[in-house]
Amino acid sequence: MIDIVPRDQSGNLIDDYRHALLHLAWYRENRRRFLLFAMVELFPAELPLPDPTEEQEFAARSLGRQHYVYLRRIPMTVQDALEWHGRALQGTVLVPDGASTPVDLANSGFAQEPVWPYLLATRTLPFLPWTSVRAHLAVQRVLPPEARRPLQDPSAVAWLSDRLHFDVLKHGEWMGSVSLVAPNPVLREVSHTLGVADDEEFSDLRFVVRNGQTLDGLTLHLTEHRPNGIVAHRALTIRRPYMRVAHVGRTERIGFILACSSRGVLAWHEPTPFIRSATLELNVVGAEKEVNIPVTHKQSAERYRTRMVSGGGHSTLGEPDTEPHVTTVLRTAERMRAHQEQVAQSGQRLFHGDQAEATKYVRALIEAARQRVIIVDPYFAARELLSFALATGWQGVGVTILTSAEVLQASDDSVPAQEKGEVLFDTLKAIGKQAKIRVLVMTGSPPLVHDRFLVIDQSVWLSGNSLNEIGKRAGVIVKLPDAESIIRFLDGIMVSKDRVKSLEDWKAGRAAAKAATDEAIGEAQ
Repeated sequence: MIDIVPRDQSGNLIDDYRHALLHLAWYRENRRRFLLFAMVELFPAELPLPDPTEEQEFAARSLGRQHYVYLRRIPMTVQDALEWHGRALQGTVLVPDGASTPVDLANSGFAQEPVWPYLLATRTLPFLPWTSVRAHLAVQRVLPPEARRPLQDPSAVAWLSDRLHFDVLKHGEWMGSVSLVAPNPVLREVSHTLGVADDEEFSDLRFVVRNGQTLDGLTLHLTEHRPNGIVAHRALTIRRPYMRVAHVGRTERIGFILACSSRGVLAWHEPTPFIRSATLELNVVGAEKEVNIPVTHKQSAERYRTRMVSGGGHSTLGEPDTEPHVTTVLRTAERMRAHQEQVAQSGQRLFHGDQAEATKYVRALIEAARQRVIIVDPYFAARELLSFALATGWQGVGVTILTSAEVLQASDDSVPAQEKGEVLFDTLKAIGKQAKIRVLVMTGSPPLVHDRFLVIDQSVWLSGNSLNEIGKRAGVIVKLPDAESIIRFLDGIMVSKDRVKSLEDWKAGRAAAKAATDEAIGEAQ
């Protein structure tokens, strides 16, 4: 048996690279310092020593008087940079300052991707200063709470993002990370374009070699993709700066891997289509129109302007197909199926004229809940409590209802002599221990929340109609893509003591207000 072992790509680093630049950001809270970001950037031998960035600081005043964010860029030899990276992987992250006792940045230890000394060929890191690199990544599984604290200060976030050249909020997984990036040491560029001659298509490739390097030992692995699979794979030894590779008919997508016999994978490119034509739409911006909105007893007058745009035609660059190619037909069908699957996963349903079907659908969602159900509906009362809140199937699932005082003050449809709030309270009491149900009431007019939300465990559905009329008239219910932010918002609403009360407290307050009104009327008479 032959053991095929992945190539250790770090063995040539000292020979291939001459200089390195350490990008380092950290946070100081009083006397303690925490790692925010570190990247060792290696520079091919043909490039000069990069300039340093002297220590910069930002005072995060919103976090306290002695709270600062720092950033430095420190030039190093490759040997020193690799030693620094090795120590960091063991948890010792230092701020080199030339002193005998450099500053140690606190961290919780690192998980490596991949394990050192192997490198990952990548194009997707948000902080890449190069198009394609080999990289070694190390992230903290549990980032210390102190290292997350600067993200609470918008000014600190903006300061960091501007100097690290990526959005630290959007890519928060890289906060507290340590990375090593090594750009292609042999080639400055790999140019890949579509060639056409005599109704045949080709991949035209150009390799720009760095000073002092050669093409010796380089292999290009080229794969040709179609909608239903791969039609060709070629392993080509690179001998010249230019190469033309014939396609199998009209190609759709081409991907490649550039490998070296001594260094392993140097670069890769995911399967990508060629741009065969582009359509430019020409529009003409003319005069502006002004719209005046009159004043009402609730809102002030308003005025706004909008530009008038007229179509000026379009032009096409390239040669668009007069008839769809077979790959276009297959790919279009694939996209349609993917879209239908996406719609199905979103839970999007349109109900119109069939209340029974809509009710059955919502009950099925509630029945599947294993942890919690939250129903936010300003028109939720006793009938909806029985129709939906009792539909839970798993024992112990808690149900929270957020309704409104506006609907609970109205006369109940089944017991006209009582208000809906009174009937809801009596119904909830009659249910007893059949279910864990909590009812909250939004006070004031209008209620804090207008839309109707259904939270099932960690998912959220939005309904255009209230549950008391869902399906009667045309309306949509859809699963929201960003459930976490909606749940946080609803949690904040439900703990608002000035605008939200428990049903018991609201009923008591309502009874006291009625008694006071009756007393005042009696005295007046």
